[in-house]
This record gives sequence, C-alpha cells and structure tokens, in this order.
Amino acid sequence: MLELMIMKIFILGLVASFLLITKSYSLSCGLESDVLTKHTRDGYLEINIYNSNSKPVNISSIKYFDDNKNLVREYDLFKRINSKSNLAFSHSTNRAFLKKVTSINFGCKISEPRYIKPKTTKPKSGAQKWLDKIRGN
Repeated sequence: MLELMIMKIFILGLVASFLLITKSYSLSCGLESDVLTKHTRDGYLEINIYNSNSKPVNISSIKYFDDNKNLVREYDLFKRINSKSNLAFSHSTNRAFLKKVTSINFGCKISEPRYIKPKTTKPKSGAQKWLDKIRGN
C-alpha cells in the first residue's frame, strides 16, 4: 500500500517536473508556442508558433490577457499555419499596453482540407448532337 502511494507521488512529481521544464506552452487549436518574446521598449511581440495538428489552422485574432486572466484587448489577425509546420511573425502594438499584458492566446479554427470536385462536361442534348452532325463537328 505504501509502495503504491510512493509510486503515484513519484509519477505525479515526474509529470509536474516535465511540464515545468518544457519551454513550449499550449495555445488554442493545438498550437504550441516555442518563442514568445516581448519587446516592450519597441512595442512589438515576436511570436513563433508550431502547428502539431495534421490539418491546417487559420488564426483569426490575437487575444491579450492581464494578470487576472481577463481579456484586455483582441486584434484581428489573419494567418494560416499548415500542418506540422512553424510560423514566425511579429505583432506591433502600444508600448504601455504591452507592459500590462502577461499572456496571449489566439482565436483560431482547424480547417478541413477542401475537396474540389472535378469539372465534368454536361452531356449534349439530342438537338445539339443533331446540329453538330449537320455542321460536321
């Protein structure tokens, strides 16, 4: 019984330490952010995102949160990240605003691959066939 409890605590500690050691953190839509650098002096945010999904992700907005996890501001943003690939970009904003912000997240949607139906020609009517025969086509 005691050994089982020790084993559970050990595994829980191992998982917690792994989560604390990893550099990337999870965002919405299965995106992972490896690099998130805040340049408060120049007023921009440097973002490097990895899409671990097997489908592309469309980012529609960037959301800024304060210390209390309250939404401070949301900006429209139109980016597309293909499956299993990185996207690096910077987002410019106000210097004073960046000082208040502690975390970000994205409004996004996992897009389904589009299926384009092959174009088929419409079968000719009887009258059209008759006209083609007269013309010699």
